[in-house]
Amino acid sequence: MKRKFNLTNLIIIKMKKPSLKSKLKARKDNGSANIEGAVITASQFLGLEKGKPGYSNHGEYSKYLDSLREAECDELEEFYECIASGLKMLNSTVQRVDRNGRPYIYSNFLKPNAQSGYKVITEAGMLQFIKDYQDGKVKISFSIDELAELAFNS
Repeated sequence: MKRKFNLTNLIIIKMKKPSLKSKLKARKDNGSANIEGAVITASQFLGLEKGKPGYSNHGEYSKYLDSLREAECDELEEFYECIASGLKMLNSTVQRVDRNGRPYIYSNFLKPNAQSGYKVITEAGMLQFIKDYQDGKVKISFSIDELAELAFNS
């Protein structure tokens, strides 16, 4: 059975806009969230800008970084790379306690061809930062190296 199309049908088909469902599916399939939140700097993260509270302060964050084991440092570096790339985080913020008695969450990120996860110690304001990132309130314009340099040298 052949379908006949006339000019009226063709115009209606061309004018049809993508549905909300198709837009949401495309957003999910993208793998990275289009975050509409504020872009923060390392200075803002550490509360060094007047009138803007930060997630931590330079003293607290430098102690936090000094207390991390080598493997935790490596995972924190990769965690910040995922955040800076705007990748979608898949986990909840349920905290657990590790063998050393420190609170942490395991953060999973959706990459284009894989899923990767990192243990993040949730001290020095990290838990609130993660929650704000998940809610789309913030994105970052700095690396962990820039943040560490500022924390150690302020």
